[in-house]
Amino acid sequence: MVAYELLPGAGMGAASPANNGYKPGFTAAFMLKDLKLAQETAADAGAATPLGAAAAQLYALYNASGEGGADFSGDINMIRGKSEKLIFRTRAVSLQGHVE
Repeated sequence: MVAYELLPGAGMGAASPANNGYKPGFTAAFMLKDLKLAQETAADAGAATPLGAAAAQLYALYNASGEGGADFSGDINMIRGKSEKLIFRTRAVSLQGHVE
């Protein structure tokens, strides 16, 4: 059995994507697809999911910055502001109004 560690920080586990340059196990693009499907399903059921909506917006921004092929856990770099290149691209995309 192979365990997939979902730890967001480097040094927290040998199999953590953070220790592997955020090479994809489950990509950010797939996470966004699933979050959008969950939001559609919730809307159809009349359920409010504010945290799900926020997560979908976060992943839309992360994907729009060019990181859709990275592991979904790599968004921690954007959240922490640790990737100047990523933050710059994210702000540029956001300012251009290309974020869904």
